[in-house]
Amino acid sequence: MQDLMIDIETMGSGNNAAIVSIGAVRFDIRTGDIGAYCHEPVSLVDSVKLGLEMAPDTVLWWLQQSAEAQASWNVKHPKLLASGLGVLTKLVEMSVNGERTAQVWSNSPSFDCVILRSAYKVCGQPTPWVYRAERCQRTLVQLASDTGFDPKATTRKGTAHSALDDCYHQIEVCCRAWRHLRGT
Repeated sequence: MQDLMIDIETMGSGNNAAIVSIGAVRFDIRTGDIGAYCHEPVSLVDSVKLGLEMAPDTVLWWLQQSAEAQASWNVKHPKLLASGLGVLTKLVEMSVNGERTAQVWSNSPSFDCVILRSAYKVCGQPTPWVYRAERCQRTLVQLASDTGFDPKATTRKGTAHSALDDCYHQIEVCCRAWRHLRGT
């Protein structure tokens, strides 16, 4: 599967936001098939110690979210950021027809991918994808919407603001938009 949906949960919205959860799911945009996945709750304390930043308005926003959303990252033993990123790297680098490539999708690469690149940098790890591999689900959905696609027709499953559940929901919307644009 050449496509990978990524979603993160953070305690800020800037380029150096502290990460609390990383979700990613391999999928095939043409068929909607789902493959390997990861969900890595990350230590907020570790993220901040490494220099990533919290924003008070985001912390207050989290306090208004559901207990289920908060529980998706606020776990007893979260991973260190470097370890969570290591798991994501392995998922990105899974062999695809003998090649180590992935189209890296997110609802907005200018958020998820930028923050992840900052996190990889502070952890001294290389980002496991090149910028040319980044794909924007939001742009795809807007293009499809301009030709009559209704993204709200997709029933939400799982918990909103859970990185893994958000990935699954974004994949479903993304694949429906892709099929709409292709007329299939």
